[in-house]
Amino acid sequence: MVLEPDDERYLMEMAETQAHLADTWLGVCNLGKAYQFRTENAAIAEKLHELDLDNQKMQEMLPYSLSGNASVQRQMGLNELAVQNLWASEAQLAQLAREQPEHNKYGWERLVRLQRISQILINTGRVEDAQTLIAEASRLMVEEVERTPDLPHWKAEDFASAWMTQSELATEQGREADARDFNLHAVRSLSASVAESSGFARGRWLLASALFQYWQLNNELPPTDWLSQVEDYSLSEPPVRSCKFAELAARQAVMRGDMSTASYYTDYLLGKGFYEPAFVRFCQAYGLSD
Repeated sequence: MVLEPDDERYLMEMAETQAHLADTWLGVCNLGKAYQFRTENAAIAEKLHELDLDNQKMQEMLPYSLSGNASVQRQMGLNELAVQNLWASEAQLAQLAREQPEHNKYGWERLVRLQRISQILINTGRVEDAQTLIAEASRLMVEEVERTPDLPHWKAEDFASAWMTQSELATEQGREADARDFNLHAVRSLSASVAESSGFARGRWLLASALFQYWQLNNELPPTDWLSQVEDYSLSEPPVRSCKFAELAARQAVMRGDMSTASYYTDYLLGKGFYEPAFVRFCQAYGLSD
C-alpha cells in the first residue's frame, strides 16, 4: 500500500508522539506504558521505512526506533529481544553509513549499538562474545576520536561509556589493573564533559555510574571534587522519578553504606518490573534481592 504525502506526515507525527509518550512514562518509571508506546513507534518507523526508501528522515527513523525499543526491553530484563533489536538497529546504521559516508554520525552510532549489545552480553554471562564486539567497537572509536580534534560532548560521553564497558570486561576477566585504568579514563573524561556542559543530564548520570564503578574497583570513595559534580539522586523531588535515577540512588546509597535507602530504591524498582541485567547483578552482589 502506498500512502499519500499527507498520510506520511500523519505517520511521522504519530511516531514522534509515541516516542514522546514513551519518554514521559519512562520519566515516572512506568515501563509497561513506555514499552507499549516504544513498540508502536518502532512499528510505525518500519512502515515508513518501507514506504519511501529515498527519504533520509524515514530511513534514519527506523534504527533509532529499534534501539529505543531495545532500551525499554533491556530495563524490563527482556534481554534477548533487546539484543535482537540492537543488532537490527546496528545493521540499518551500517547500511546508512555505507550509503552516506559524508554523514559520519551513522558509523559512530553503529559502534554505540555494539557497545550496548556488549553490556548486555557481559551482564548475562556471555563475556567471550562481548570481548569480540568491544575490541572492534573500541578500536574504531579510537580511530574516530583521533581524527576529530574537537570532539562534540555527546561523542565524548559515548567514548567514556565505552571506557566503562571495557572496565567491566576487564573486571570479569580478572584484569584488575586494566579495569581501574579504563575506569579512570572514563571518570576524567566525564568530569571534563560535565564541567564544560553542565546543563546536560546524561553526562552527570554517566559520571555518577562511573564513580560507583570507581568505588567498586578501589574500595574507597572517589575524590570530593568528582563527587561534587553529581547530584544525590536520593534527594531529588519527588523522591522517586525515573528508573534510571532510582537505580543511581540505590548505587549511591550502597556506596555510602546506607543499605536501608538502597533497599528502598531496590524494592521500588523491582516493584516496577525493572530487571535491567547490570542492576540485577548489583542487587545480588549486595544482598538486595534473591
